[in-house]
Amino acid sequence: MMNLQSVSSARFVTPPLTRRKLEPLNALLNQFVESVNFIQKCLEHSLTSRASLHRVACGEWKPKFNLETHWFHSAGQVVTQMLRSWRRLRHKGQPDPGEQPVYEARAMRPELGAENSSGVRRFHGNSIQIRIRLGEHLWLPLVVTKRHELTCLQDWRRRKLKVGEITISVEPEKIPVQNCTGS
Repeated sequence: MMNLQSVSSARFVTPPLTRRKLEPLNALLNQFVESVNFIQKCLEHSLTSRASLHRVACGEWKPKFNLETHWFHSAGQVVTQMLRSWRRLRHKGQPDPGEQPVYEARAMRPELGAENSSGVRRFHGNSIQIRIRLGEHLWLPLVVTKRHELTCLQDWRRRKLKVGEITISVEPEKIPVQNCTGS
């Protein structure tokens, strides 16, 4: 029996991104936010599961966003979590019942891809591979510190630690853009 260690979270940052990496990442973040809000607007029904969401909204979503279907599942997960939270608060009388929630975060939570699956992202220890479309990927290098190496990466490489949910966010004022002059 394998004993897995639980690490609540580990924060990684990227080195300064080139314009070649930052532009597709920003475009993907914008599409993710639009996608979450599009799916949320499609929910005139009282849906709470990802399966029913898929039946109602995926047909319209796919041609509009031209992304892998896994992005729909990732956005759908955010939508269902957001709506459940909003409904709980509404029952407590906190938000305005006539005003639907809007996703404004500059963050995305792509689904985990296993070794042989076609998920949206894969963690490689020193980088993250994000699948945009079939044959189109974005690689984000990570700054790996000694603390990362000691607290999580050694155990991850030994398969004692599993990567769970990952959140990718961009804070434009904190990320300097490094221009790339080579190819």
